Amino acid sequence: MIKNLMCKPSKKSKVLGFSCFVCVATSLIQTSFGQLDFNDDGLSDLWTEVYKAHNLSADSDADGDGYSNQFESEIGSDPFDPDSYFGLNSYRFESDNTLLILDFQVVKGVRYLIESARKLGPQAIWRTETVINSNGNGPLVIEHFIDRDADSTRFFRVRQVIDEDRDGLTSWEEWQLGLDDQDPLSNGGESSDFHWAVDRHLTGLDLELRDSVVPIVFGLNLEVRKPVVFKGIARTPEEVSRFLNQATFGPTFDLIQGFDNSGESFASWIDSQIAIPPTLITDSMEREVLGGAKRNHQLFHRGWWRAAAEGADQLRQRMAFALSQILVVSGQGSDVVRGSPEAAGAYYEILQNQAFGNYADLLEAITYNLGMGSYLGHLRNQSENPELRIFPDENYARELMQLFSIGLWELNEDGSRRLDYIGNPIPTYTNFHITELAKVMTGFNWGGTNSFYEYKNRPDLPMTIWETHHERGEKFLVNGGYLPANMNPADDVRITIENLVNHPSAGPFIGRLLIQKFVTSNPSPAYIRRVARAFSDNGKGVRGDLGAVIRSILLDPEARSGSISLGERYGKMREPYITYAHLSRAFSSKNEDDVFYILTDGHLDYFGQRPLMSPTVFNFYSPNYQPADESIGGEFFAPEFEILTPLRSVLWPNLLRKNIELGFAFSPNYPHLTRAHDFTIELALVNDPESLVNRLDLVFTYGTLKQETRQIILNMMNDPGLSDEKKLWTAIYAVMTSPEYVILR
Repeated sequence: MIKNLMCKPSKKSKVLGFSCFVCVATSLIQTSFGQLDFNDDGLSDLWTEVYKAHNLSADSDADGDGYSNQFESEIGSDPFDPDSYFGLNSYRFESDNTLLILDFQVVKGVRYLIESARKLGPQAIWRTETVINSNGNGPLVIEHFIDRDADSTRFFRVRQVIDEDRDGLTSWEEWQLGLDDQDPLSNGGESSDFHWAVDRHLTGLDLELRDSVVPIVFGLNLEVRKPVVFKGIARTPEEVSRFLNQATFGPTFDLIQGFDNSGESFASWIDSQIAIPPTLITDSMEREVLGGAKRNHQLFHRGWWRAAAEGADQLRQRMAFALSQILVVSGQGSDVVRGSPEAAGAYYEILQNQAFGNYADLLEAITYNLGMGSYLGHLRNQSENPELRIFPDENYARELMQLFSIGLWELNEDGSRRLDYIGNPIPTYTNFHITELAKVMTGFNWGGTNSFYEYKNRPDLPMTIWETHHERGEKFLVNGGYLPANMNPADDVRITIENLVNHPSAGPFIGRLLIQKFVTSNPSPAYIRRVARAFSDNGKGVRGDLGAVIRSILLDPEARSGSISLGERYGKMREPYITYAHLSRAFSSKNEDDVFYILTDGHLDYFGQRPLMSPTVFNFYSPNYQPADESIGGEFFAPEFEILTPLRSVLWPNLLRKNIELGFAFSPNYPHLTRAHDFTIELALVNDPESLVNRLDLVFTYGTLKQETRQIILNMMNDPGLSDEKKLWTAIYAVMTSPEYVILR
C-alpha cells in the first residue's frame, strides 16, 4: 500500500508557460499493520536484529536525523546512521527545463516510484513515470525527461513502496527474507508471506536475512561474512495447547503431545484440517438413529454433540459453530427448525461444508435454505401487488445486510467507522435499500415443488425460486449496485449477494466477528485490518475465502504472541458449550451403546446456549456487549458475559461438577446411556498431585495456572477424608472453573 506522508518544500520553475512542482513523499502504515513485531514494541523484529537496535523505543530518534525509529523501521533505514534515510536531497532542471534531475536518499532492497500529476489534492491522479529497484544504500541521482508540449503544469513526487502486496510484511522485510513484495504468496504455500514468516518463527525455524552480515576477520586480509539470522522460538507443548484451545472444541493430552512431537507447523495443521472431509451433521444423526435415537427434535442436538466431540475435523466444527452464531437460524422463531431434525441438519450442514469456502457461496446457500426462509420470512415471499395489499417481507433483506454481511455502519479496513464531512458515522444502507433488497428475495417456495403454492414436506431440500412470484422490476442495491428489470431470479440473488460481499465493510465486519469467536473479544485495529485484507484477497485474487480468513486469524502475531496475550484487554470468555465439549473430549467420554443421549432441553436455562436455538436473530449474546464496569476505560467488549447472569453463574458450574463426577446424561435407570469419563491415567496420578495438576494444566490451561491457583488445588486434594476419585473430581472442577481456564488467552 502506498500513501502520502509528507512533502519537502518545493521549488518552482516556470518557462514558456510551463510550471513544474516537485515534492517527495513516502508511505506510512502503522507499524503493527505492516511489520513482524512479536514483542509489540512498535518496531520490526527483523529490523531490530539487522541493526542490533534491541533497546530502542519507537518514538525516539537514535541518530538525530529527524526521523523516528518507528519510521526508520518501516522504511528499513539504519537508526544509527544519520545519512541512512529516505528523503529528497536536491533537484534541478536542465536542458531548457526539459530535464528534471532528482537526488534522493534510498535504502537497499525496496522500490521507489517517480510519479506525476496535473494537480494536487484528493482528486489528483498520479501517473507512474519511473520505477526504481534500489540495490544499494545512499544517494541516488535520477534523470527524468519532461514533455513540455504535453502539459502546461505538472507536479512530481518520489515515493517508497512499503507493502505493495498488502500481505502485512514491509517491502524491506520481504527483500530481507528473499520474498516478493508484489506477490502475497511468494513463499509457495497457501498462507500469506506474513503468516508464513510468523509460522516459521513460532515453529522454531530460523529466518536468514539476505543483506545482513557480521564480518569475522582472520588476520589482515581475510574476512568471512556470516549471515544474520532471526532466531525461531522453540515451540513448547504449552503453546501447542494454547493454539488447540483456540482452534478446536478442546484438546486432549494425546493430541497435544502428538502435535508437539510431530514438528508440524501451525500453518500445516490448519491446511490439513481444511483438507479433512467434513464430519457432517446428517451422518452423525444417522449414527444416532442406528443407536436407537428417535427422529424428533433431540436428534439434531445428539448429532451436533457427536460431530463436535468426536469429529477429526475440529477446526471445521469450530468454524461451523462460530458461523451458526453469526448467520443465525433458530428454532425459537421457526417451527420447521425446532421440530424437524432434517431442517436443522440441512442448515448446519451448509455451515460445515462452506466453513472454508467462499463467503458469497455461503450466503447464497443459506438464502435458499428452508430453515432460513421460514425463520426470517422470505419463504413464500411474493412480489409487490398494491391492489391486493401484498408487499415483500423485509426481514431477511434487513438481517442479510445488518448481521450477515456489512453491518450498520461503513467501516474502514481496521474496523473503525468511516465518518462524513461533519464527523458523523455513515450508514451502510437505508430503508430504501431494505425495500429494494426485499424485492430480490421474492418467489421462494419449498424445494421439490411444481408451483409456488404447492407444499412438499422436504425440509432437507433447498427452496425453489419461482419467476411467477419474483419481483421483475429493476432494483437498486447498496454501494451503487443495480439490477435491471426482467433478470433471471437466480441471477438477481447471486449478484445481490456478491454486491454485499464486495462491499468494503464486509471484510472488517465479518473478520472482527470471527476473531471474537476464536481469539479475543477486543482485537486491535491492526489485527482486524490484517484479517480484513485476507477476506479482501486470499493472495490469488479471490475475495471472501474463509480458509484464508481463518489462517489469518489463527496465525496472526496477536493470536500467537505470548507477550501480547498478557495484556489486560486480551482474551475472551469461553462459551459454556465449548467448555462442556472440552470435558467430553479430554476424558474420552463414552457409553455402552456409543450414542450421545444428551438431553439439551434445559441447556438454554443452564448455559444460555443451545445450537440453532438462539432467543433472537442477534444470537445468544451481542458482539458489542460491554459489562457495566466503570473501572474499564474506553470501549471494552466481553460478548459472552452477557449470558453469564447471576443465576447461570451458579447453575452451569453446578452442572459441570455433576457431569465431571457422574458423566454426561447420567441416569441411574439407564446406566448404559451415561457417557462415562475415562479417568484411568489421571487416577494413577492422584498420589502424585503435582504431576496430576501439571497434566490438567497442560490440557485445559496451557501451562498458565498461577502458583496461587495451583496451591489452592493442591490443598484441596490434600484432604485425607477424600477418596482418590473425589480428589480427582475436585482437581478437574477447580481447573475448569479457574480464571485461567474460563478466560481463554
